[in-house]
Amino acid sequence: MHIFYTSSYDASVYLQQPEQNAGRDEILEVGKLYYGSTKDIARTFIKFDVSNIETGSGDWKAFLNLKSANSEEIPLQYTIYANAVSQSWGMGTGTKFDNITSNGISWKYRDGINAWQNNTIGGTAVFTPGTTGSANAEGGTWYLSGSASQSFNYEPDDVRMDVSGIVNMWVSGSLPNNGFILHHGLDKEAD
Repeated sequence: MHIFYTSSYDASVYLQQPEQNAGRDEILEVGKLYYGSTKDIARTFIKFDVSNIETGSGDWKAFLNLKSANSEEIPLQYTIYANAVSQSWGMGTGTKFDNITSNGISWKYRDGINAWQNNTIGGTAVFTPGTTGSANAEGGTWYLSGSASQSFNYEPDDVRMDVSGIVNMWVSGSLPNNGFILHHGLDKEAD
């Protein structure tokens, strides 16, 4: 039997628009690209309600399925990673180009520029043990355990990634369910 879940909420964040929210945009973005010499990075946050999954009911698998839309300048070989997000976040109501807002998650903030409590993503380059992030902890922080990935090598760029390890940790309570972060991994700068 197959059970399908749609996300509870999702958003993309952008290095070059560090306070802009894109929680209502119809496109989720994961990428690295250059505008001349300016590097931009896009990461996606997605949360699913998995509270009704029972792990004791036999052998099961969880897959993250995303369809590619408007793909441009895709490298011939690359890898997309999914990790469990280590902090709560708010979806917000912005879009990348039409309804620009600063409420909800952005590269710099977890729940909008004007949220009242510890709202910065990470806040410093010091992380909780077992978590990571990049560029002064902006752009998200995530757990290292249970990561998933999908590599592409001269093939279509739809995502079908086995995320059973992460979902099992959420269901068992060993990690809080703050959703997935999809990213290209870390390099010497920000990924």
